[in-house]
Amino acid sequence: MALSALQWKLIAARLVAKTDKEAAERCDIVAQTVADWKREDSEFAREYNAAFEDGVHVAKEIARQNLGQAAMTLTEGLKAMTSDGPDWKARLRAAELLLKSHGLLTDKVDANVALALSVTGDDLHEAVKRARQAGT
Repeated sequence: MALSALQWKLIAARLVAKTDKEAAERCDIVAQTVADWKREDSEFAREYNAAFEDGVHVAKEIARQNLGQAAMTLTEGLKAMTSDGPDWKARLRAAELLLKSHGLLTDKVDANVALALSVTGDDLHEAVKRARQAGT
């Protein structure tokens, strides 16, 4: 049996709603109706699931197409500057994201990066200066 206009409307609403309940409210039906359709109407369940699979596929393709630009943006972030000099917070955040994208950060390192990101740029700049002086 073909889906009703209301079922198609619900599927369309669900693609932009956060929950089945929200989508149901947009269609002036109760959420239990959606649950019943998903459980009892195999054609509705198939179309409902296919809509999400298609949406995920499209989102993954868009992300794949933009990976290069995202990597370039993060790389530029490693060189971030303010009018007063290096923007250490932005540089550390870019470094953190790049390392995470390659699976190179552990929970312990994540905690150290988070601590470093919580330091203001001036404090970090002074800490880097002291570390360089101590190393000479």
